[in-house]
Parts: sequence; structure tokens; C-alpha cells
Amino acid sequence: MSDTIKKALKKIAKPGGYDEPIIRAIVQSVDKNAFTCVVKAVTSNLVMNGVKLKPVISSGDSTTMGLVVFPAVGSFVLVGQVAENNINLFVISCTSVESISMDMSTVLSLLVTTDGKINLNADKITFNNGQYGIPKSDILADVISKLQSKVDDLINDFNIHTHSGGTLPGGITGIPLVPGPLTTSTYVQISDIENTSIIQ
Repeated sequence: MSDTIKKALKKIAKPGGYDEPIIRAIVQSVDKNAFTCVVKAVTSNLVMNGVKLKPVISSGDSTTMGLVVFPAVGSFVLVGQVAENNINLFVISCTSVESISMDMSTVLSLLVTTDGKINLNADKITFNNGQYGIPKSDILADVISKLQSKVDDLINDFNIHTHSGGTLPGGITGIPLVPGPLTTSTYVQISDIENTSIIQ
């Protein structure tokens, strides 16, 4: 970080008596790939770039980041620094959260956003100590469609078949019977059975 920003930060810190300043600022932008944000100090309007979203960040490796809170643009944040000499700035807390990410390993990642969506990637997910897997919509729809096809074949055979009238007592031949037509069903589509609130 430039010497100009370092000097400005020290001036901000002096009135409050902090050797390592805690600054109230407003979020200007957030970089979710770099886990940093740009903020502007409330008292001095100083713009600070590259403010980390957590004190410790694994450089080049986001799979072990743990819990990361992404502040909303325009929200207030408290910014601290790890050491006064290098001005290693990081966000302590924020007034409004845009999303929360948890990434503990390459097999587990979780993203919760304020629009009510949860994106979870894991090798195995268990709900309520359940024992059975959720059916895959495409495979289930295919199985049901094949069963419907078999039933439709039986219906078509029934519709084209003419039942013999047979012979009644006294040698009288009965009238052949033609059954009333049966209708086939519409095949099941994935959209008919999928729950779009839970996507796998």
C-alpha cells in the first residue's frame, strides 16, 4: 500500500489514540475472487483498496478459506489492520451482508445469498438423518415414461381387438363385441415431477 495512504491512516488513528487504527468506512465495491473490497473512510473520505474480507487469506487457494462474509456495497464496515508498519487492512464487521461463503475443502463449499438462495456442493448431503437418496428427476421420468408406454401398448391392443360373439344355446351365434376405445395418457415430463427449489 502506498506511503500516502499509510500516512493518512496514521492521521485518522491519532485522534482516537489507536496505534493500529479501527476505521469506520463505507463499502464501494467487493471482489469475491480476491476476497477483498474497496472502502471509503467516513471521516476523511480516504479510499482504501485491497481491504481483506478476513485477516488471514490463503494466497491463490480459495478451497480452505473457511467462512467469509461479503459485505453489501454501500454498507458500513469497521476496518482494522494487522500491523501498523505494513498497513495490512481487513474488515472486522459490517452492517449489511450481501452473501456468506464457507469453503473448507475441495469437497465442500456453501454460498448463502440474501435473495434466498443456497448453493451447496458436497460429496454427500443428509437431511433429517435420512437413509434414502432423492430420486434423480431425469431417470425417474424415463422409468415412468417406459411404464406408460407399456400401458399404452396394452390399451391400443385392447382398442383394436374384436371379441368373438360366441355361440348361444340353440345354435344362435352372438354378435361380435367391439369394446369402447380407451385413451392413452400423456407421458410424464421432468418438469411434472421436479422440485425446482432443490436442484441436484
